[in-house]
Amino acid sequence: MSQAVYLSDELARQLKDAAARMGKPPEALLEEALTGYLSRPHRQFVSVGAGDDPSLDARQTREILKIAWGKR
Repeated sequence: MSQAVYLSDELARQLKDAAARMGKPPEALLEEALTGYLSRPHRQFVSVGAGDDPSLDARQTREILKIAWGKR
């Protein structure tokens, strides 16, 4: 599969320089980088819905989290 990737001028220059130093085509470096990045687990952050209640404020953070996630 072929895919166009748009990079900033600076990032494109860095990629070109790194590829030249390593003796690899830029496409190979991009594939390696993406493969490594996409194979790592990434955290997903979940909202406890506190922002939906205008009566709550940041001073109640501990209590909100204890209720939503239970004591840990």
